[in-house]
Amino acid sequence: MSACFSQLHAARAWSTVELDALLSSVLQDRIAPHELADVLRALQAQPLDTGLAARFVGAVRRTWPVRALPGAEHAVNIVGSGGGARTFNISTSAAFVAAAAGARVLKSGSRSYHGASGSLDVLQVLGVFMPSSAEGLSEMLEDCSVAFVSTPHYAPVLGHMARRLGLQSFREVGGFINRVGPLLCPYEVRAQLIGASSRALFETYAQLAGRLSLPPTLVVHCDAGVDELTTCGVNHGCWLEGSRRRAVAVSARLPPARTPSRRHHAWPTKPRSALR
Repeated sequence: MSACFSQLHAARAWSTVELDALLSSVLQDRIAPHELADVLRALQAQPLDTGLAARFVGAVRRTWPVRALPGAEHAVNIVGSGGGARTFNISTSAAFVAAAAGARVLKSGSRSYHGASGSLDVLQVLGVFMPSSAEGLSEMLEDCSVAFVSTPHYAPVLGHMARRLGLQSFREVGGFINRVGPLLCPYEVRAQLIGASSRALFETYAQLAGRLSLPPTLVVHCDAGVDELTTCGVNHGCWLEGSRRRAVAVSARLPPARTPSRRHHAWPTKPRSALR
């Protein structure tokens, strides 16, 4: 792995060949945990570079190509970068709302790197069934109009990294993997919405969507520091389809929602049976 360490302080210079070699070393357990941690830490320390991210995603896809999933050809993926302002799991909630409104949603996501919980964390706590097989995922999508892509579906090289380092250590040094995560859905979908927690990341995702031949994609960012569309700031959107790119006026800034007074709670704080 000496070639890897020669790039540690110039992560932007990683070539396609070097990234392929790195992932091969991970899959074959030919890289020590401390070496892998150093590599990921160096990648994490750099601002997300469009060229490096595109080469990394390409390298991951060569180990685990994007596949067709029955039923997902008409589905949309809703996914965000995480980070930014602390909110509840908006994109996960949006997946349920969109499915209830008639859309078909195949949502990718991960466990938390920055916040209290990622999409997989909250779904696990809620007891939502997440099939580990493609057949089960397809059946869930057909039956419920929404399905969630859990860890077993992603490229095995990503799981190898987490196991080599241990989950907590991987979260500490896996910031680069987290930032490119929204680009790593393992299944083909009809379209997707990607949320970015910063304006810089918004621009990077918009550039990457074109370079990686993603399906028609809407990249969004709210200047309140949220990787979602919200009513508490100015929203920015960019629609990308093939080589075409156009800015989207998602909405004007809306006034904040009125907060109920302490004397008039919006929801009961106890079960209704306990209030009688």
